[in-house]
Amino acid sequence: MTIPINSIMGYIGLALLVFGAFMVLAGFDVISIQQVSVRKGRKTWILGFVFALLGIWLLLPELGTSTPTTASPTAIALATTEILQPGQQTKCGTLKLDAISPPAVLENQTREYKLIGSGFCHDTKITISGYATSGNSPQSDNTQPIEVSSDGTWLTVYIFHVLDPDQSSGYVMVTNPDGNTASLYVNYQK
Repeated sequence: MTIPINSIMGYIGLALLVFGAFMVLAGFDVISIQQVSVRKGRKTWILGFVFALLGIWLLLPELGTSTPTTASPTAIALATTEILQPGQQTKCGTLKLDAISPPAVLENQTREYKLIGSGFCHDTKITISGYATSGNSPQSDNTQPIEVSSDGTWLTVYIFHVLDPDQSSGYVMVTNPDGNTASLYVNYQK
């Protein structure tokens, strides 16, 4: 059993309620404990009522905000993003490029990559430093994305990077039609 109390005031209220209940019962001579001397009578049970009421008053905020522990689980709706087609156009936002997946660009192999960030639109251009091409198909170097999420938080693109022994890393850069740019440092992998 768990007590749905989350504050010091709630615990003080609970202690006062228990102590008040004890005082009321002792005042009416319902209980008697040999080690504790409590005089039975009117003063004792009135004081017990006062403590109990004060305890209840301190517990009310806790009881009002508690949630039942036996509640059945509820389904959480996951956010979905719509993929924009080449004919669809949305307004490009301020670009931010946070990550690329997979995290390293393979050399001498065309591969699809997902760029994650914000502000992407279908007219966002993708370029990569060094001897590389990017585009919306494995044979293309038109710098266009394959697909873009409707909220502009990710896009996919094919990237082909040619082996360059002098470079083990570089940059992926995205540019919107308004000239807004963002870049991300990436490692090249053989």
